Parts: sequence; structure tokens; C-alpha cells
Amino acid sequence: FQLTSYIKHQITGLDARSAYFGQLYFWVNIASFLLQLLAVPLALHFLGVFGTHLTVPLLLFAGFTGLLLSPGLALLSLLYGTVKASDYSLLRVAREMMYLPVPLEVKYKAKAIIDVYAYRTAKVLSSVVILGVERLGGEATRILTLVILAGIAAWLAVLPVMMRRWKREPAPLPRFDRDPHKIA
Repeated sequence: FQLTSYIKHQITGLDARSAYFGQLYFWVNIASFLLQLLAVPLALHFLGVFGTHLTVPLLLFAGFTGLLLSPGLALLSLLYGTVKASDYSLLRVAREMMYLPVPLEVKYKAKAIIDVYAYRTAKVLSSVVILGVERLGGEATRILTLVILAGIAAWLAVLPVMMRRWKREPAPLPRFDRDPHKIA
């Protein structure tokens, strides 16, 4: 919503906007590929699952705070790219690793509930919030940024609790040795 709104005001013409989005998604895909190839293994090795999980909300919190202080198309595009690239790589891998200690039967049932209901419900709720904030007019972007910052703060508050519970699970977790082909 925020990016589209900024682009409509900053870039005139449908072709120019389409070209901008094309370039943006090109760089998002390149960044996602590089993060997946290089950053994810390093993050998991040096930061672990919790640290890797923590990097995304911290990056987002810093980015949205910057956007609140100094809004602009360049920063918003960088932030959008960061959100998408990290979601496609770092966050997805860290999220999937949290299922490793869960027994298979429970894992598939839980994943179905989370993937279908929880994510869809979250998308619906975020759409409702965006529609509500959109009605506020000129301050909509600022208010939406504050709402997003509150959501990220809640994410940061819940993450340590979630990780403590995850660490108590009895199943062994994979260990990454120096040899990248050897996972124990």
C-alpha cells in the first residue's frame, strides 16, 4: 500500500510505474537469491535459528523507523525489497527449521493450520487495517507505519518466548559442521 501510494505520486505514467516495479522485483529476486545462497548458511551457522529469526524483525524495525523519520520513495523501495528478499530467504528457512523437532504427524497438521488459516487470517486482518487507515487520508502512511512498528515490536516480544519453548523440544536439531555437505 505505502509503496504503491508513493509511486503513484512520484512516477507519472503507467509504463514508467510498470518499469519501476519491474526493476524493483528484478533486484528483489537477485537479493533473495544471494541471501539464500550466501547469507542463510552463514546466519544459521553463526547466529543459530533464533538469531536468524531475530535479524528480520530488527532490520524491519530499523527500516520502518527510518521511514517514519524520513519518508521517501528510495527508502520505501529499499525497505520493500528488504522485506520481500528476507521473507523469501532468511525468514522462510528459519521458520521451516522450527518444524524440525516436531514429530511428522504433528508437523503436517500444524503446518496446514498455520499455512492456511493463520497466514490467510493475518493477510485479511492486515488488509482490513490498511483499508481503515486509508480512510484517514493524508496521515495514512504515517499511521500505517506506526501500526507496522507496533506489530514488529509485538513480533520481537513474542519471538524469545517462542524460541524458549522451541528449544525445550526433545528431538535433536541438525548441526552444521565445517563441511557444508555433512549435516548431522
